[in-house]
Amino acid sequence: EWLATNNVAVINLSFGGQQNRIFSQAISNLSEQGIAMVAAAGNNGPEAAPVYPAAQREVIAVSAIDAAGHVYSSANQGDYIDFVAPGVNVWAAAGEQGGRYHSGTSFAVPFVTARLALANTTLQTLIGAAEDKGIEGRDKVHGWGLIKGPPQCQADGI
Repeated sequence: EWLATNNVAVINLSFGGQQNRIFSQAISNLSEQGIAMVAAAGNNGPEAAPVYPAAQREVIAVSAIDAAGHVYSSANQGDYIDFVAPGVNVWAAAGEQGGRYHSGTSFAVPFVTARLALANTTLQTLIGAAEDKGIEGRDKVHGWGLIKGPPQCQADGI
C-alpha cells in the first residue's frame, strides 16, 4: 500500500517461495494500479516447482546467466520465465565484509528492474529489446531472452 500511494512504478522482488493467497492478492492489486513487479525465478534447479511471486501471471520472472551466457545451474526453469539477466558471480554488498561475489536469480532481478525504471519502458518494449537466447522465441530456460541493465548500470560489458 505504501509503495502504491507513493507512485512507485516498479517493484524489485528478489525473493521467492511458496504461493501465498494474501500476498498474491496484494500483487494483483498492485498490478491493477499499473505497477510493474519483477521477481526471482528461484534457485532450486531446472526440475523444481515454480517459485512465487515470480510464477504469478502479473509478475516478470527473471532467471540468471553467467558472463559466458550459460544459465545458472541452480536456476528454476518453466513456462513462467520471462527473461534472463546477469546473476552469476555478481559483485554485491556483503555486510561488514564490504562486498563479495554472489550468484542466484535474485541478483539478476535488479538488472531488469533498473531497465524498466530507468529506461521508463514497458514490458512489450522490454520483450522487443531482449537478446534471444536458446530456442528461438520464448522458451522455458531464457524466457524472451537476455536483458542487460541500462547503459548507466553496465560495467565491464555486462
